[in-house]
Amino acid sequence: MQNIEVYVQKNKKKVIFIVSLLIIISTVTMIFLKKNTKNQIVNNTESITLERKSLVNGISTSGVVISDNKTNIFSTLNAPVKEILVSVGDTVKKGDVLAVLDTSAIETEIQQAKLNYKSSLESLKESKKENENSIANANTSLESTEISIQQQQIQTDNAEKDLKKIEEKVKEPFNAYSYDFAIEEAKIAVENQGRNIKRMQEEEKDLRANLDRFDDSSYRNDISEKAILLERKKTELSNLRKDIRSQNRERPVFDEYNNKIAIDDANRSYNKKMDEYLNIQKTYNDIYNEYQSILSNPESTQEEIDNITLKLNDIKEAQDKAKQELDELSITLERAKENLKRAKNEFDKSSNETILSNIKTIEKTYDQVRNEIDDLEREYRKAISGMNKAKQEALKSASAEYVKLQNTIKDAEHELVIAKNNFQKALLDKENAIREYIKTNENDLENAKRTLMGNQKQLESLNNNLKNAKNTVKQAKDKTISTVSRDVNKLSLEKLESQLEKGSVIATGDGIITQVKAEVGTMSNDILFVVEDLDNVHVKANIKEHNLSSVNFGQKVIITTLASGDETFEGSVTFISPRAVSPIGSPVVEFEINAKPNSISSKIKPGMNAFLNIVVNSKENAFSVPVTAISKEDDGNYIYTIEDEKIPVEIGISTKTEVEIIGDKLLEGMKIKMNINEDSEKSIKNTATGGIF
Repeated sequence: MQNIEVYVQKNKKKVIFIVSLLIIISTVTMIFLKKNTKNQIVNNTESITLERKSLVNGISTSGVVISDNKTNIFSTLNAPVKEILVSVGDTVKKGDVLAVLDTSAIETEIQQAKLNYKSSLESLKESKKENENSIANANTSLESTEISIQQQQIQTDNAEKDLKKIEEKVKEPFNAYSYDFAIEEAKIAVENQGRNIKRMQEEEKDLRANLDRFDDSSYRNDISEKAILLERKKTELSNLRKDIRSQNRERPVFDEYNNKIAIDDANRSYNKKMDEYLNIQKTYNDIYNEYQSILSNPESTQEEIDNITLKLNDIKEAQDKAKQELDELSITLERAKENLKRAKNEFDKSSNETILSNIKTIEKTYDQVRNEIDDLEREYRKAISGMNKAKQEALKSASAEYVKLQNTIKDAEHELVIAKNNFQKALLDKENAIREYIKTNENDLENAKRTLMGNQKQLESLNNNLKNAKNTVKQAKDKTISTVSRDVNKLSLEKLESQLEKGSVIATGDGIITQVKAEVGTMSNDILFVVEDLDNVHVKANIKEHNLSSVNFGQKVIITTLASGDETFEGSVTFISPRAVSPIGSPVVEFEINAKPNSISSKIKPGMNAFLNIVVNSKENAFSVPVTAISKEDDGNYIYTIEDEKIPVEIGISTKTEVEIIGDKLLEGMKIKMNINEDSEKSIKNTATGGIF
């Protein structure tokens, strides 16, 4: 039945065409028979006898006979077909064996599944044994942890006792007796040495007053004369420079002596800056010594220390600046020498011999004057040196005692520095001793706290380990040994054994074998057999949408088939499609209906073409006449007796060949004339109620 439905769905247009063709052939045949009948009436007789009949009208359509119970037999086991036990047409009962499958591969799988199941049982046993060992190991670890906690608790208690002892020691005051005694002795030594230095400084002051009485007037007059002569020579030298510049203006290239002047200037600037740098360095050393003296003096104030520090920083900054300027002047001097060398090379290439000769003459004179100036400068410096030497000689004798006193003062000051250092050292020793005492106590206290904290953390860690060990024991005891592998292998074995039981293809219902699709050697993964109930069938057909309102559930249906000839079968409408079955947009809209015969007949089989006459109206004991016997006139419908009596009638239901007439004057057996007016026939058909078979 399902195969027929599938075929109809896939070839719907083709089926509609065949059905439509059958309807057209049937209609043409009836029209032909009707015309022959009418010709016979016209030719043989001109009247008919009025009698009562049973009239029926309705809707005609065609369809296909389908079994109510159609079963496709499958196999849930995918295996080759080994033997087929039935053929098409055989009657089978539910539970009958239709075919036998080849289960040799499944039997092999069952053997392997049994081995797998046995292996999973062994694995499960081994897992249980391992879990028992895990529990024993966990208990051992738990006991070991408990012992460690007891030992650690003892260490923690001892650490707490040590901490309390150290805290009590920290509260004890520092014993500074020996340090205070040493400080007092150092302080007395500083005071005694200070008084000695003050006395010697008074003596030094008197000696310094005698050192300033030297008469240097004669020496200064000689120095003044030499300075005047030196200035004259410098003026002459300046004029020679101008002559050299004048000669050089006529030369196209740079003058050597101009560069020499630049070198001399750079050299003098460098020497001057060097003297300045040395003086700054000497001043720095003096300030530094003063700085050390102030720092070593215990009586020095913070303001004195800040002032000397500021002076030391300033002189240090001046020293760095002078050194930087000295380096820059050195670079300038070297650059001037390079310029001279480069200018001389250029001059040698393009100088004029005459100009060169003049310049050389002037340069010679320049060199002579330069030498005279150098001699005068030496004499000037010598005069100054002589004055200084005479002054020094004069002061030498006076200075001997002064120097001796200064040395004595220096020695005393040195002793004072030592005494102050000893005093500072005594103070620092006490301060360091106190600091060391505090630091030692703090370190001991910190170490004790750290030791206690470490023991507490270790104890906490051991308690956590104890908790973890207890959890491990609990987890080991609570651990559920997985039986998944065993259960899976067991289910797999049971499934294979169940499949082995399905090695036979069984009929799932009663009926007739209508199709055998199974083949020996092929796999059983599709439909193997089709079983249908031939005693319970229905006709599946379509009706047009304009007839749908005339069809209802349970409505009487007359069924005919080509195989049954003129024999008809009564049935009823069992199904009306809730929606159209025609394709969307089709010009002809149809709905599916099903009709079931009221009785079983071997003449109606699935797959047959069947014709349905759906009864819309029917009437018993009704007067009916051929349509051609009715005369349609302006004032109504009439029939005529052979005596030409005109009898008015009303039109009732109609069939393909006859129409019901209703009238008070109608009598059974009355002879009625035939009317062959075609227009009248068409008009009567249009006024008749119902459809036509």
